[in-house]
Amino acid sequence: MALLAGAFFLKQQIDDSWKTAKMAVMQYQLLNTDKRPLLLMGDLPYSASFYSQGKAKAVKDNVELATRVAQERLFVALNPDQVQALTPELRIRLQLEATSGAYSLYSSILNWLEGPRCEIFILFSLAASWSKAQPAIFFIASALF
Repeated sequence: MALLAGAFFLKQQIDDSWKTAKMAVMQYQLLNTDKRPLLLMGDLPYSASFYSQGKAKAVKDNVELATRVAQERLFVALNPDQVQALTPELRIRLQLEATSGAYSLYSSILNWLEGPRCEIFILFSLAASWSKAQPAIFFIASALF
């Protein structure tokens, strides 16, 4: 009987981890070395407010999130439905940092020179300078942006 009760409790704990923002907030706290804000879209879950000690803030929609991403470097936790609803312009400005439970944690990229696309561009630019196929390589690099 005790084994059955323990299994039920463990299952409830696992199920609850998919409903809470606890893991996203913990990842944020580990990665946030330069005091960037944490945003969540829509209603702010109680767990996000609790585990961030009131530091997590809500944005109402993609428009408000895009405005904030353009203004400052930040972290944003999004559920799968919110990720699917991101505009392509906004999606390219967010870099996935961690996924756990109900949320994925992203960091914002103020401009393309900060992210992995910059490294790809530099690599292609170097290859183009050493190659006679410069127009073809530049076309490939520009298509990535």
